[in-house]
Amino acid sequence: MGPAAAPRRAPSLAPGLDGPWRGGDRGVIPTTVPRRRIPIPWLSALLLAPAALAHAQPAALDEAGAPAPRELTGTLADAPEAAPSAPTPSATEPEDSTPEDSTPDASEPAGTPPARDDAPAPREPEDSAIPTPGPVQRFRLGNGLRVAYQRDPRWSFSAVCLAFGVGSSDDPEGLRGLAHLTEHTMFGPFPGAPNGFDAAVQPLGATYVNATTGPEVTTYCTEVPAANLPALLHLEAGRMGYLLGTLGEEDVARERLAVLNEQHARGRHRAGWRIGEWESEELWPEGHPRRYSDEDGVEAIRLEHVQWFHQTWYGPANAVLAIVGPEPLERVRPRIERELGVLRGARPPARSVPETPRWERDRYLRVGMLYRRSELHLVWRTPAYFAPGDAALDVVATLLDRRLEEAFEDLEDVRVSVRQYSGAFASTFRVSLVGPEELDVMDVVLPRADAVLAELAEEVDEAAV
Repeated sequence: MGPAAAPRRAPSLAPGLDGPWRGGDRGVIPTTVPRRRIPIPWLSALLLAPAALAHAQPAALDEAGAPAPRELTGTLADAPEAAPSAPTPSATEPEDSTPEDSTPDASEPAGTPPARDDAPAPREPEDSAIPTPGPVQRFRLGNGLRVAYQRDPRWSFSAVCLAFGVGSSDDPEGLRGLAHLTEHTMFGPFPGAPNGFDAAVQPLGATYVNATTGPEVTTYCTEVPAANLPALLHLEAGRMGYLLGTLGEEDVARERLAVLNEQHARGRHRAGWRIGEWESEELWPEGHPRRYSDEDGVEAIRLEHVQWFHQTWYGPANAVLAIVGPEPLERVRPRIERELGVLRGARPPARSVPETPRWERDRYLRVGMLYRRSELHLVWRTPAYFAPGDAALDVVATLLDRRLEEAFEDLEDVRVSVRQYSGAFASTFRVSLVGPEELDVMDVVLPRADAVLAELAEEVDEAAV
């Protein structure tokens, strides 16, 4: 048995949305989809959604509320295609809208000689026609739904990520796991999709379908050919606004079993699960959204609990719709307004984040067990997603990863991982070193890692001066 793992300075797990996408238990990924060498649309949309949700307060609905919802019936073929038109000013409120081509033409510098009539026409650079992603354009619908759109003409696919400002930290006492179970029920049948969301998007050519429940945010991402974006928006409106009309106790029972099986597959009753809880308890105070959720109340959850949770948190005023696709916003915006602008819902409850006390010294958590590896994890509490310092720590993680790889290259089978796990309310910076069981973590690995950290910190301080 090798030396135990020793989280230091602040231990934590980073489940759900924190950091790059990890996938999950759902997926529609045909084997014929070609490999992509630049960021794929669904990943770009995924990054947009929680960022917008973290830095925008839910909209206050007017006294009259949002327009009454229309009936959502029929099939996807019944969803009309919206003709390009200018958005209705009264329907939306721009937040941070940026024109797609806002770069002014460069003026000629003073003293430039006039062009000769017989001079050959200048040749355009060969790469001038290479398409590039446009700026992120943001606006808000009248019902409070925030929208972030980015045009990316490099792709023939469109990705939609719908993020709700609710997660496992909002589970009521005795019903922990309710946020996760509610996420599962969102793939069940509803008007317009009698066999559920997965079955409805497969004929659309979906290349990615997934959802994840994090501590602070629950996100649903789907990618389809751009021509099928109107049908996908129709489906997203259906499950946000009309799911509860068809959801039954048998649906909740089926998804309850799926969540329990998922817990077993991920090792809920193994030692690693318990270590994650201990780490989180050391890192975050009681009631903090980043504190670990055990999901030990899943078996007690019934239909009435899911209905209450959905009605409380799954309204448009508590959501961000992020879309990345090849079409200009002028074509996409009317479709968004037609499909999702008619939805309505209550204001979400206020969410308070308890203050996290500052530590005066390092903290250690040492665990000994029968294990074939030795692990060291150093974890710090860091700024929230897109807060000052968050992006800089992504750069630091890359630099530190390279330095540690070099520092441990003489030791056999030592794996290094350094990442900034960004969250909506707080983040963690994590250094992980994993080696064979005979590796002395405390006397060999920790001093060497500390030396690399101290050297990098000194270089940063000198650069700041």
